[in-house]
Amino acid sequence: MTFRPTIEKTRLLAGSMFAAALVIHILFIVTFLTDTSESLFPEAALGKGRAADFFGIYQGGVNLVNDHSIYCQDLPENLEHRVVPYFYYYRYLPPVAVLSALVSRLLAPWPAYWLWVVLNELLLLITVLWILKWDKWSAHRRVFVAALWLGYFPLYIEQYMGQFSLSMAILILMLWKHDVSVTDDRQTGPEPRNGSSKRSWMSFTGKMARYNPGIASAVWSASILLKTFPIMMVVPYFRDRNYRRIIVSFFAVTLLSAPYYFLHPDTFRDFARLNLSPFTTVYKGDFGFQAFVKVLCRTVIPVPAERPLGVIGSFNSPERIILVACTILILIMAVRVSFKLRNFPDRHSFDLMIWTSVFFLIFKTIWEYHYLMMLPAITAIVLCRGTPVVYMMGILIGMPTLFGLLPSLGIDPATSIDRWPAFVRIVYFGSKAIPVLFLFIWTLSIVCRTAPPKAARTSTQAVQR
Repeated sequence: MTFRPTIEKTRLLAGSMFAAALVIHILFIVTFLTDTSESLFPEAALGKGRAADFFGIYQGGVNLVNDHSIYCQDLPENLEHRVVPYFYYYRYLPPVAVLSALVSRLLAPWPAYWLWVVLNELLLLITVLWILKWDKWSAHRRVFVAALWLGYFPLYIEQYMGQFSLSMAILILMLWKHDVSVTDDRQTGPEPRNGSSKRSWMSFTGKMARYNPGIASAVWSASILLKTFPIMMVVPYFRDRNYRRIIVSFFAVTLLSAPYYFLHPDTFRDFARLNLSPFTTVYKGDFGFQAFVKVLCRTVIPVPAERPLGVIGSFNSPERIILVACTILILIMAVRVSFKLRNFPDRHSFDLMIWTSVFFLIFKTIWEYHYLMMLPAITAIVLCRGTPVVYMMGILIGMPTLFGLLPSLGIDPATSIDRWPAFVRIVYFGSKAIPVLFLFIWTLSIVCRTAPPKAARTSTQAVQR
C-alpha cells in the first residue's frame, strides 16, 4: 500500500520548501558578497577569480570593436587592447560579442559585472513570481518548483563567474510555456474577444495571450545565439511540422552570425575548435556525463598517451570509443522516442526533458552553472505530472558537489584527480551526471510505456511559427 499525503500536508511541505529555499537564497546573497562560499565550488576556489567568464565575454566585445579576433584573445595583437584583469576564452556566436561591445562602450569591466549580477537577481525574482501565477497547475506544484529555482546552488557559481545560463533557462521556459499555451488554446477553442480578456504575451495570470507567432521564433533564435544547444529542439519541431519556426529561426541566427565569419574567415575554425571538438581533458569543475564516463573508464582501463585533437578528434583509446558509442546511442534513443511523442498531450514537457538531458549527456564539458538549464525541464515535468522522483532528482542536481568536503576526507582539492580514491572520484563526478541520466531514462520509459489517449490522436500538430 503506497503512502499518499493529504493535500494539506502537501501544501505544508511545499510552503516549508519555499521558506527553506528563500533562506538559502538570502544566504547566497550574503556569502556571495563576502566570498565565504568559494570553497564549495571548484571554479571559484581553483579558477582565475570572480567574473572570469564575464570578463572573457567583455574582452570579446572589446576585441570586436578593435577589429581583432573575438576567439583568440591571447594573441599578441589582442593583448595591447586588453582591458580586463583576467578572463576565460570567448566561445560564443558573434552576436553575443556585439552586445558585449555595446556594454563595453558604456561601462568599465567591474561595474558592468556587478550590474549583470543585479539584473540576474531581478530576472530570478520575476521568474519565480511568474511561475507562482501559473494557475493552470495546482498551487503546491508551483510553490515546489519556485522553491527549486530560489534554492538552486549552481546559481551561486553562475553569479560568481558572470555567466548567462540563467537567462538561457528563462528563454527556454518562456518557449515551453508558449507551446503549452498554444496547445491548450487549440484544445479549448478561442476565448471570447472582449476588453477583459486582453493580456500581455507573458501575462502573470499564467495564461498567455494570443500574439504574433514570430515572437516564439525570436525567443528560440535568441536562445540559440546565447548557447547553441537549443538547436536540438529542431527534432520535435520537425516532428510537429513546425517548419515556419525552424526556417525563420535558422535564417535569423545565420543572418546575425554569418557576416562576422565572412569578414574574418579564420575565426570560424576557432569557434569550431572551442565548441565542436568531441573530447577534452577531465577538469575538477566538469560535472557532465562525459567526464563521469571518462573517470569510470580510467578507473578500470589505463589511459594511453593521447594525441592532439582536431574537430573530428582522434579515437586512439577505449575511453574515446566508449564516449562516441554512448553519444550515438543517446541520440538514436532521443530521436526515436521524440517521434513517439507525436500525439502526447504533455509532449512539450517531455520534449524539453529529453533534449535538455541529451545536451548534458553528450556535450564534452559541463560546468556546474550549466545545470541551471535543467530547471525548465524539471519545472515542466513537475508542473504537468507532479512526479516526486523528478523533483528529488532536481534537488540532487541543485545541491553542492563533493568538492567542499574534500579537505574533511583528507584530500587536497588542488591535488591531481588521479590521486583521489576511486570511490571519491566516481561519487564526485557522478553527483549530477547520474541524476540527469536517471531523468533521461525515466522520460524514455514513461513515453514507451504510456499510450496517448484516443482524443489526442486526431490532430495535435502545433501551430506553425
